[in-house]
Formats: sequence, C-alpha cells, structure tokens
Amino acid sequence: MAEQTGTAEAERGGNAQGTVRTARRGIDAPMLLALAAVLIGWFLLDTLSMSYGALRLDFHFYQFAAIIAQPTRLLRGIDAATDLWTVPFTLLCLASLAAALLPGWLRLPGSRFGYLAPLLLMLICGGILYYETSRDTFAAVVTGNQVTNALLNLGNMMVRRAGTLVAKRINVGAGMWVSAAGALYLAWAGWRRQAAD
Repeated sequence: MAEQTGTAEAERGGNAQGTVRTARRGIDAPMLLALAAVLIGWFLLDTLSMSYGALRLDFHFYQFAAIIAQPTRLLRGIDAATDLWTVPFTLLCLASLAAALLPGWLRLPGSRFGYLAPLLLMLICGGILYYETSRDTFAAVVTGNQVTNALLNLGNMMVRRAGTLVAKRINVGAGMWVSAAGALYLAWAGWRRQAAD
C-alpha cells in the first residue's frame, strides 16, 4: 500500500523527486546555455568600449545605469562613486535572469513573459541610452534674450559635433553580441514552449 501511495504521488509530482524531474524538464540544456550566455555577456565580457589613441575604457552591461544617469562617463570611465547606480541595476539584471528561469518551474498565468525579461531589459536600456546621448545638453531658456539663445545653440552644436567624434570611437563589445544572442534565444524558445502548452 505504501508503494501505491508513493507511485501515485510520483505520477502527480507530489514528492520532491517528481518535482525536481519536472523542473529539469521545464528548463532544458539549450535554455540553460542561453542563460549562461546572457550572464557571461552582462557580467564578464565588455558590452561597450571607447578607445581614443592609447586610452581605452571598457564597460559592462551591469554598469549601464551609471552611464545612462551621466553619459559623460563614456569619456571618463566608471568610478567607485557610481555604486549608487551599479548595485541596484546589478540586482535588476539578476532578477531578470531569475524571471527567465521561473516559467520552467512555475506554471503561472503570466509566467511566459519571464522568458522575455532579459531581452526587454536590454532593449529598454539601449533605447534610454540612445535617448540620453542624442538629446540636447543645454536646455533652452525661455527668455527674450537672443544672446543667451545663441550661446545655448552654439553649445549644443559643439556638443553634437564632439558626440559625433566620440560615437566613432565607441565599439560594441563581445558581451553585447553574446548576451543578445542568448536573450533572443530565451525569448524565442520560451515563447514557442508556452505556445505549445
């Protein structure tokens, strides 16, 4: 009788071994490799690099919040004072990776969107970084003073030209390509898997 109860629980996934087996089936090896690619691309490999002569600055994805907060860090690098931005964003990166793992273990109504979390985080950060680096540096002042407006326009034009020169020196690193490939695979395989269920 004890064997029948154990067998019935194993079929329903009620015991610990049945649950572990179900969880392993939910996240297969290619998805784990894609998660590892995102993790390596975000934390170990360079996402962006800026080189100008002998100067070379490398940036990882988990440092993007500090760059978005102050795009001039692309020119001078990330220092220890940016921990205010780096630590919470690192936790957000880890949470998005955990969100990609959850649908394999839990069958919740909106869990299929967890597979999209790393890709969405990358797209949102890229869009915000593009917006922050392409907008005017000096805001226009609503005054009737033409000299002030002319100086603001001159300053914005100079910053745009300098930005064009800097943009030519910024390279997309291997971390971006590796993590983008992993995030795209996670989104595609996760969406396909959820559609099949």
